Amino acid sequence: MKKINFFYSKDQIILYSLFPIFKNKKKLMHRGYEVSFYKKISSKMFECDYLIIFSKSLIRLLNDEKNVFTNEGKIISFLKTAKKKVNKLIWFDTSDSTTVTHFEIMPYIDLYLKKQIFKNKSLYKKKLYGGRIFSDYYHKKFKIKDEEEFNQFFPLQKKYENKLNVAWNIGLGNVFETFNKTNVMLRKFFPFLAKNIYRLDYHPFENKRFLDLMFRGSLSYNRNTIKYHRELIYNKCNEIVRKKNLVGVIGSNVINPKSHNKILQKAQKRLSIKEYMYIMSKSKVSVSPFGWGEIGARDFETIISGSLLFKPHMNHMKTWPNFFVPFKTYIPLKWDFSDLGSKLKYYLNNFEISRKISVNAQKKFRKSISDEGMDQFCSYFIKQINLN
Repeated sequence: MKKINFFYSKDQIILYSLFPIFKNKKKLMHRGYEVSFYKKISSKMFECDYLIIFSKSLIRLLNDEKNVFTNEGKIISFLKTAKKKVNKLIWFDTSDSTTVTHFEIMPYIDLYLKKQIFKNKSLYKKKLYGGRIFSDYYHKKFKIKDEEEFNQFFPLQKKYENKLNVAWNIGLGNVFETFNKTNVMLRKFFPFLAKNIYRLDYHPFENKRFLDLMFRGSLSYNRNTIKYHRELIYNKCNEIVRKKNLVGVIGSNVINPKSHNKILQKAQKRLSIKEYMYIMSKSKVSVSPFGWGEIGARDFETIISGSLLFKPHMNHMKTWPNFFVPFKTYIPLKWDFSDLGSKLKYYLNNFEISRKISVNAQKKFRKSISDEGMDQFCSYFIKQINLN
C-alpha cells in the first residue's frame, strides 16, 4: 500500500480540489493508495510515499508571500527538508489562473501540478502584464494599467518543463453548495464531518425560459485589468439587451421584463443560492467571464441550470476534465466581446442548436461525476502523481 499525504488549509478553492480525493478515498484504497490529510506540519506528515502540498496553504502558514521565493526564505528551506524525507514531493499550484506560478521552486520538488496550464509551455518564459494572459491583452489593446504592477514572475526553464503538468479543475469540487450554511460548517470540520456527495438539480434547456440573457457577477476587483474585463462584458450585455429589446438580468438590473415580474423583482436584491439558480434556470443564455482565473463556479452553475454558457474563449489553455469544447459545450467569445451581439442573436434564434449544446455540456458534466467518471478520476490522479 502506497501512502499519499496532503497538506492543506480550509480555503474554498483548495477544498474544491480536495473534494474528488475525499470522495474517492475507498476507490483509491482499492487501487493500493492510502490517502491522509494534514493541516499542520508534523513528523507524521512526512511518513509517506507522496507528499502533495497545496501552495496557498504552505505560503500562508510560513508567511512567505514574496513575489519570488528565495533560497534563504522559508518556503524553499522547507521544501529542501521535505524532499529528503519523502519519496516524491508534489507542489499543487492553487492559483486561479493559468499564468500565476512559482517556478523558482522547481529544483526542490519532483512534480508541479496546476489546475490549468498553457498549451504552449514556452509562454511561461514571457512576463505578462498583470500576471495573466488576459490582463496582458487588456493592457495592450485598451491601455489599461494597474495601480500596482504585478511582479510575481519567474520563467519556466526548459529543463523543468516536464515537471509541469495538469491536475484537475474545480468542476470536480462540490461548487454548488459553496455558500450553503450547512456546507460552511462541514468545511470547518473537514474531513471529519464533510459529505462526499454531489447535490445537483439539473434543468433541461426548453422553450419555457423567459429570460434571454443573464450575467450576475461582481465588478468589485481591486486590479484594473481584471475589473476592466468584467466591466466591458457587463456594459456590452447591458447595451445589447436594451438595444435588441431582450429580457435580461444584468447585474442587479432587470431589463425589459415582459412577465413573471414577481420573480424578476427578486433579481434586483441579494439572492439566495436557490433563487439565483432558479433564475438562471429560466435564462436561455448565461455569461460567465473570467475572474482572477479563467475557470469559476459560475461555469458549472450555468451547465447544471441548462442555460447556454457564453464565455471568453480559452484556446490558450488545457485542463482536465475538459468541460469547455468550443461550440460543443460552450460558446467562446472574443476577449473584446465584439462578437457577443451576433452570437447572442444566432443562438437565441436557433433553439435546437442551443439545446443540443446545453445537453452536451450537461452530459459531459454528468459523466465526469458519475461512478464511471470517478473511476476515470482515480486512474487520472494515479497517472499524474506518477509522472517523472
